[in-house]
Amino acid sequence: MRLITRFPLLTLSLSMLVGTPLFAGSFEESILPGLVIDDSATIVLPVTPIEDIVTLRCELDISHGFLGDLSLLLRSPSGTEVTLLQSEPDSSQDLAVAFSTGGALFDRSLLREGTAFDLQAQGPGSMEDFQGETSGGTWELVVTDSFPFSDDAVLNRWTLVFNAPPTGPSYLTREDAVASFLDAGSGVNLSAISVAWCAREDFGFGAGFEGLLPAGTIVSSNATGTGPSHTLSSPAYFFFIDDEPGTDFAHATRYVFLDASDPTPSVAEGSIEIVAQTWWPSIERPGEPATVYFGTDLERSSDGPAGPENEDGQVSGGSTEAWGVVAPDPPFGPAEPQNNAWGLVVNLSRDDHHANNVRQMTTDLVEHYGLNQDQIFLANGYDAATEAQVDDAFAQLCAAATPQCDKIFVRISGHGTPDRGIRVEADATDP
Repeated sequence: MRLITRFPLLTLSLSMLVGTPLFAGSFEESILPGLVIDDSATIVLPVTPIEDIVTLRCELDISHGFLGDLSLLLRSPSGTEVTLLQSEPDSSQDLAVAFSTGGALFDRSLLREGTAFDLQAQGPGSMEDFQGETSGGTWELVVTDSFPFSDDAVLNRWTLVFNAPPTGPSYLTREDAVASFLDAGSGVNLSAISVAWCAREDFGFGAGFEGLLPAGTIVSSNATGTGPSHTLSSPAYFFFIDDEPGTDFAHATRYVFLDASDPTPSVAEGSIEIVAQTWWPSIERPGEPATVYFGTDLERSSDGPAGPENEDGQVSGGSTEAWGVVAPDPPFGPAEPQNNAWGLVVNLSRDDHHANNVRQMTTDLVEHYGLNQDQIFLANGYDAATEAQVDDAFAQLCAAATPQCDKIFVRISGHGTPDRGIRVEADATDP
């Protein structure tokens, strides 16, 4: 155990070494103090030019044997404070990084591995908090070493760059990621009945990048032992594909990870990875509890029926069914009217998600197979049907299909496996 001893803050006034124009409207101020910090220090940097701040980059080069001991705070002449880095367990050494407006989402693993692009501040506060202030005056960098008797910190360089665009990777927008996912050259190979989903949540990358997950996110099956977990090494979009959408519980699904930094991702190039799975996903972002996206959550059965009106997770470019479909239209194209085709749809379960399955099946018969709503017979609507109600619905179908019937579609949603057969309850109150 290391003893923690606090000393008064040390305030150092260091002269400006450089004031170099970068391009029109931008400039930087820098110091190279080689300052040893054995506890805490407030380093000041005078800035002479007075300009409205549009962008700001804070570049730091600090030597330290235990990076997790350090916390860094940047204070503007106006008194605005932003925590660049918090002290937390991290045994990596040294720090060479830039924090900036418009930087990539903060990820501590990038500090350990080294990064050539800008990051957002860890917070509280963000570099955007300085926008609209003026640059002129005394800026302060507060460096605190929580365990000064272990390793001293050495501030090698501190640079403030005003009004220059941040450097960083160019991530695919959600729209572009979906287009790449649907592209025939991606190698994903969606079938006509594949149902795919991508979260519409903003995970920290801002508008237009909904669904983009940060590095360090763990995606795993929410059914223990049914498949491997996957940890993102870089920001990526995650697509869940259900290749057998009419089947409940463990069945063929795929997890697709699309590298957001590749402008033309594909399986062949290795920037799209596909993992065979048999269950719905769980997504755990760094520092956040895991969120399980079970079938009922994807279908939103409690908030809205399946079909075109269900926009949760839905993206443009695909057909419209439950789960926010991004699968391509069936190869036979738009459905032609089927005047002599009929459908029977039955729900054998009182679970909400089975009722939603029936809605999806009905939508599918209308949109993909060309049946009119009056050509589809439901046994007790979307609710669980008794044996008598199934018999009655089938009798109505037979009467309507006379004298000519080219095809009958039967869709059934309920619990069971092929070796158990299909069981219809004699009474709706049966267990």
